[in-house]
Amino acid sequence: MLEQGDKLALSKLKLLYIFNQFSIPLTNIELTSFVLENNFMEYFILQQILSDLRESNFIDIHSSNGHEYYFL
Repeated sequence: MLEQGDKLALSKLKLLYIFNQFSIPLTNIELTSFVLENNFMEYFILQQILSDLRESNFIDIHSSNGHEYYFL
């Protein structure tokens, strides 16, 4: 059985894979909609992971036309 830390690490990898597959920057709304519609993870887990990945410089944010886009 996976422990909590293992589940979090697996979710981070899953999210990085999603970013890689899209190959384009995504807004938080676009990413959240995709993840929730496909039942990949819960909203609050997603937001925590986005914050963690941003803090560890795995993803970055670019502002354009009043929107913020996440990218690898």
